[in-house]
Amino acid sequence: GNNTQMAVHGISMGGATTMMISGEPQPDYVKCFVDDCGYTSVWEQFSKELKEQGERYYQYTAIDEYTRKRYTYFTKEHSTYESTRFLEKVIKLFLS
Repeated sequence: GNNTQMAVHGISMGGATTMMISGEPQPDYVKCFVDDCGYTSVWEQFSKELKEQGERYYQYTAIDEYTRKRYTYFTKEHSTYESTRFLEKVIKLFLS
């Protein structure tokens, strides 16, 4: 009815999803958003799990502030070669 009020709540991945949709247009009856232990990305969770298992990876991240496109790249090697590969992929993704 006209008196409906809603809080959007999520835990873990649901919390991350809650925060993602909080920036989108919502019906007037949505009054608040509650994020309970939301993580920032699947890749960051993946990276954390690998560290706990003894694996070491390097992460490169690029974010286009205008479009909010995000690209994350993991590699076992920290080198100019991998940096160049990352930048080539970012240019293709963001400029094509």
